[in-house]
Amino acid sequence: MQMFVPSDDINIGEIEACEISVDLVRKVSGIQSPLRSSSPCNNSSDLFSSSFYIEQLDNSLKKLNIRYLKNAQVIWKIEQIGSKVGEINEVYDVAISQDGVVYVAEWLNQRIQIFDAISGCSKVIIGQNQVQPWGITLISDGHIAVTDEKQRTVKIFNRQGAVSRSWKKQQFGWPRGITCSKNKNIVLTDTQHGRHTVNVLNGEGKLIVQFEGGGTGKIKDQFHWPRYVATDSQNKIIVSDGANHCVKIFDKQGRYLFKFGSQGSSDGLLKHPRGVCVDQADNILVADHDNDRVSIFNKDGNFVRHVLNIPKPRGLALNERGLLVVSNKSSVVLFKILDFMA
Repeated sequence: MQMFVPSDDINIGEIEACEISVDLVRKVSGIQSPLRSSSPCNNSSDLFSSSFYIEQLDNSLKKLNIRYLKNAQVIWKIEQIGSKVGEINEVYDVAISQDGVVYVAEWLNQRIQIFDAISGCSKVIIGQNQVQPWGITLISDGHIAVTDEKQRTVKIFNRQGAVSRSWKKQQFGWPRGITCSKNKNIVLTDTQHGRHTVNVLNGEGKLIVQFEGGGTGKIKDQFHWPRYVATDSQNKIIVSDGANHCVKIFDKQGRYLFKFGSQGSSDGLLKHPRGVCVDQADNILVADHDNDRVSIFNKDGNFVRHVLNIPKPRGLALNERGLLVVSNKSSVVLFKILDFMA
């Protein structure tokens, strides 16, 4: 059984309650899972079917009265390295649905593994040996989009886990981060040697906009290893420009607006930022990789606070209920943001 066990290597403050099982959560909260009689996880034919009601999870956490000194608490952590069900290996990116289902892009295992939010149990594996996923995002029609680094394509999986579309473009070198904007465009980064770009595609895979830097990042609108990307409610494009130690903001046509961050470890500074995502107010969360933390900035790029500490964070995904999933090389962790305002 997966336990709600805060890990020693995640510095989230002094813990008042250190170990809580799924059964205890259900007992305290009165959750009646439809899967109680069999398994805490279910291989549903519809990947977006949740095994719990997210409101019940929120209520159970309040009743258990878990408090930390910082702003987040651990719901579960997956750190078993391997290729079996429930194990992970070399995770670059993650996604989360509004009902809390967690999607993990396993680059080394060449698959996408989907985890139940309340238990952390593996629900289903899709794309085994069909994809070497680097980035992952959920599309508004209920499909999953991934960048396939090995085949240099974008692949779309349907709700049953089958590849429904595959887009291969000559301009793709090493497709990395990917996101779906509010206007239903697919935005992805590409770090082909000597040509670092952001590409905007429509729902049919047609290239709408491509903007690029020479890779050196010597001027304000050039990139140097832009690995991750997000979009906000206004379809602005948010790019973590890793080797330039900053995050750059562009409008939906790819016009440069501004950047924030520079190399350092003080508040508001970044070292090789990785994953980015936004909340309901368009605040920007950044995985500050070499500073071992996740930080939040407002929509204008002003530093707000550090949310949590975790070694070498990579992928980030946040849903409207304040559930934040973070990956690094050897683990995937689901947090609840304590002071999250929907």
